[in-house]
Amino acid sequence: MTNAYPGKSDRQIKITKKVRFTASKQAWNQDNSMVPGIGHEEGDAPVLRRERTRQYMDVIIKIFPYIAKQMTLHSADTDQLCIRLAKTPARSNNGAYSDAWSTAVIDPARKLQSVLDTLCHEMIHREQYATKRLDFGKCEATGEVGQLWMGSLEASRGTTYASYRNLPWEKEAFDGSFKIMEKAVVDAYKAKKISQKVLANVLSMKTLKKKFPEVIAKLEKKEAK
Repeated sequence: MTNAYPGKSDRQIKITKKVRFTASKQAWNQDNSMVPGIGHEEGDAPVLRRERTRQYMDVIIKIFPYIAKQMTLHSADTDQLCIRLAKTPARSNNGAYSDAWSTAVIDPARKLQSVLDTLCHEMIHREQYATKRLDFGKCEATGEVGQLWMGSLEASRGTTYASYRNLPWEKEAFDGSFKIMEKAVVDAYKAKKISQKVLANVLSMKTLKKKFPEVIAKLEKKEAK
């Protein structure tokens, strides 16, 4: 759950009834290192990392409704979710979700595909909590307090990477996130919310040909004009 909470100095990017999109001060304003662009309006020319973070947020805001359509993210109308772009301390930690804070933090230092996949991974955790498959509390069968999966206490703490990947809620998140991400990106492209450059940056032609041939047909028709 590292860094999975809203910061006091966070930049509020967009706020809706259900979701707040925010970014840490460092990610939004202060990161001056140069990184490759994402194939957005600026093309592939190198950009400041903070500028790419802003590009990422723009894409996330446009794609998120198509992620949400595939999931049950809210257990109550008053339950507002926060999507936060911020650096995570551990290099191997791409993101985290805290149900206590209703916040998913995504590290924008990765490539766009990884950022969107991580977002979907954390939204699966959000759905697990919203549907009560995943919870923290007292196990009725044993009386012990801890992480509960389907009402049963999970003995593993996930202290090693192998045991972490074997936790049932993590297995579900790792198994399902990429598929959700792919469909959301394609749906957003079909709805003309994202550009062809963003689509191509996230999904390879091989993936599109295999899973979304209708998109390839549309692109070929566009090129033929």
